[in-house]
Amino acid sequence: MKQIGVGIIGCGGIVLQNHLPGLKLCPEAKLTALCDSNPAVLQTASAQTGVKATHADYHELVKREDVQAVIIATPNFVHAPMALAAIAAGKHVLCEKPIAMNHGESAAMLRAAEAAKVRHMTAFTYRFVPAMNYMAHLVRSGFIGRPYHFRSCRLQDWGTRAVGWRQVAKLAGTGGRGRGSKARRLFNANSALHWRERRCSSANADVQYHSAEQLVPPMRIG
Repeated sequence: MKQIGVGIIGCGGIVLQNHLPGLKLCPEAKLTALCDSNPAVLQTASAQTGVKATHADYHELVKREDVQAVIIATPNFVHAPMALAAIAAGKHVLCEKPIAMNHGESAAMLRAAEAAKVRHMTAFTYRFVPAMNYMAHLVRSGFIGRPYHFRSCRLQDWGTRAVGWRQVAKLAGTGGRGRGSKARRLFNANSALHWRERRCSSANADVQYHSAEQLVPPMRIG
């Protein structure tokens, strides 16, 4: 199979810790170009990957002929313009979650991708982890019978540390800020089984903080 040239826009921690190891497991993908507006971050990613084709402007990256697909792992407020630019250049797009700042942006991205007939996807991590695949196998095989209820629990310790732009509304939207982010993470896990089986009719989540410094009332959505 012919290798697909991949360009990455946004070379911070998520890319270094998650996307790069994932790409190394995929022989069909070849990392060909990097882009970041922060010179130090870009230099670190280049040194770690050995990729010499680096850009500060994402418009330059999406124009490259050796890039057929783009990973967008930047602050949320620039997801839409970057994805639209990549789509307009005929590139396939994998965009980090949350995909956009609002419904209008995400709908515009979807329409553009479908019109351009490019592959497009949000980086819903849990849909492909082995445990989720195994759960889907148990359902498909009939081993557990017909499921009527599915419950999952995610425990994550963020503490009270600052997480930069993720806590700024105009940069992150609802992603990464407080209770909405935690509910989204729970839905990521619960949506994995639904995506595999297409049988889920409804979903809900209970989200709580357990912090002496930042007490937030429980929230229920669904």
